Amino acid sequence: MKGLLCLTPTLSSLLLLFCLTDLQNVRAKMNIPRLRLSYKDLLAANRSVMFFGHRSFLDFRSMFLDEYHDRLFIGAKDALYSLQLDQTNIDAQEIYWPALPGQEEECALKGKDPFSECANYVRVLHPYNRTHLLACGTGAFQPIWALIYVGHRGEHAFRMEVNSIQNGRGKCPHDPNRPFASTFIGEELYSGLTADFLGRDPVIFRSLGSRSAMRTELDQRMLQDPKFVAAHLIPDNVDRDNDKVYFFFTEKAMESEGKVRAIYSRIGRICANDAGGQRALVNKWSTFVKARLICSVPGPDGIDTYFDELEDVFLLRTKDEKNPEIYALFSTISNVFQGYAVCVYHMADIREVFNGPYAHKEGPDYQWTAYEGKVPYPRPGSCPSKITTQPSRLYTSTKNYPDDVLHFARSHPLMFQSVFPINQHPVLIKTNVQYKMTQIVVDRVEAEDSQYDVMFIGTVEEFDSAEERVVYGTEHNSTFLECIPKSLQATVKWFIQRAVDDMKDEVKTDDRIIKTEHGLLFRKIYRMDEGTYYCKTMEHGFTQTVSKISLEVIESGQLDEIFGRDDEEHTNRPCVTQPRRLHSQKPWFKDIMQLIGYSNLHRVEEYCERVWCNEKQRKKRKMMVNKWKYVGEVGRRAKSKPRNRTPRHIPADT
Repeated sequence: MKGLLCLTPTLSSLLLLFCLTDLQNVRAKMNIPRLRLSYKDLLAANRSVMFFGHRSFLDFRSMFLDEYHDRLFIGAKDALYSLQLDQTNIDAQEIYWPALPGQEEECALKGKDPFSECANYVRVLHPYNRTHLLACGTGAFQPIWALIYVGHRGEHAFRMEVNSIQNGRGKCPHDPNRPFASTFIGEELYSGLTADFLGRDPVIFRSLGSRSAMRTELDQRMLQDPKFVAAHLIPDNVDRDNDKVYFFFTEKAMESEGKVRAIYSRIGRICANDAGGQRALVNKWSTFVKARLICSVPGPDGIDTYFDELEDVFLLRTKDEKNPEIYALFSTISNVFQGYAVCVYHMADIREVFNGPYAHKEGPDYQWTAYEGKVPYPRPGSCPSKITTQPSRLYTSTKNYPDDVLHFARSHPLMFQSVFPINQHPVLIKTNVQYKMTQIVVDRVEAEDSQYDVMFIGTVEEFDSAEERVVYGTEHNSTFLECIPKSLQATVKWFIQRAVDDMKDEVKTDDRIIKTEHGLLFRKIYRMDEGTYYCKTMEHGFTQTVSKISLEVIESGQLDEIFGRDDEEHTNRPCVTQPRRLHSQKPWFKDIMQLIGYSNLHRVEEYCERVWCNEKQRKKRKMMVNKWKYVGEVGRRAKSKPRNRTPRHIPADT
């Protein structure tokens, strides 16, 4: 291991490292890592290298570590990067890859955010062959894919094959923020995504290659609002016709009771050689089955606490490629507490569940039970292989499967039993923490005493989206843009974007524009200073936008118009008779918001006095009326009392 390259897009990203003993003894040493290293510890060890991209931001969405070329490839916003891992200092190569002409404008016109959505976010990076990568980007909600030439080993080439650029629909999502998973197998791309602009068509899709494209059927029994997390090919045995592609995701559970369906984590699989049916399920998966993935903690009252939200999955490959150990990171969506857990699964347990009974429900008023009827042959979910191909039954393709097999597969995609982790318990539990656990990577190392699994867990501290506000400044006056970083050790940088389509430029300070520890001070402001200002803090390679401020500059001539209009309106009109202005007009409120500047302070006071003086007069008149009412009431009571009594004394000041 030559070093750990830390690529973290926000100030609050962290890295936790846990070392656990062999899984046979993990129950006895639950939640007691042998060693824990923080991100700062890794920095202090001088084994980390920082990379921020070439455009003042990285915003990476995909990575591929190529051990053959000894390079790390990064898919970012409008760019791809190639980093050599055998050098102390990063000498990154860049391919600038924005959306096609007109796509960003069209994306914005359709209501998408031009800042965070209408760009080409590269979300797929897979090795296509020894010399090329397959890349796919969101293309401002019009996905595009291309081949990237990376050269032979030691060549360090990095360029896009322009002639290879094609429509990427079904290969990567439209939305840069929507969950997505894919894997590239034998010149075919398997993707779990939503394949439409509105995000309403969840699908497991197979594209590229020489075979017909395949997808899941439009049926909520197959997928219901899934969040795809990972996809991996795992063979069953030496017969490669039995190879299966496993998808890990969460979805709304059709078997949960109640009007609001619960969220369950799933493991689903399809045969890599699935060709769909001949009459039913044409170009649709005919071998798709799924099961619930359980990660829970038994409670003292016998009720388990479930971690149902799947965050990330890592396959720890072993010498036996058929039996990797599956590390899965979960979070809980409970209203009682926030927590995270890591569970580990054996492939033998997963295969046992898929070989078990199917979930079945007779009707809407019945409970879910295990299917006890006759299961057709070949067993739904099985692959056409040497096992299914017999002298009397030549099931060499799913297109040869009988219709009753396909109909059963369509109506019974869910297995009745769930997949439980090793020892029925998580290997790691963290609750009530101030950060989100988002990713996991595991390495198995040998030590003198035993074997250890090292878990690298990526975390992000929870904080709100940058504060956004509007500041008005008056031309030729001073203005202050406030920005206070949360950390005193953070470096603050200011960037300005003068128009929506412009790049962000770093603000240059001088005698007129001064950067202070509390913000940006304009000693004298001009119209050219208008724009959107971004206050970004940087610390140990982490970047966070703290404030987003839109600065609008009011011309000095506009002030004369404001006061002139107001003076004309109030000519020969007593202050106490000044009418209230309609709320829909709002002129005086906007005027006050615009009147910022010390040189006009006396005019602001004069204006405010004129606006609110009627309120003062009204209060004074109300006070006098109340006093006269009091005097009249006292007099009335005095007249109604017997003459032999002394009248109550009325204070002289009334």
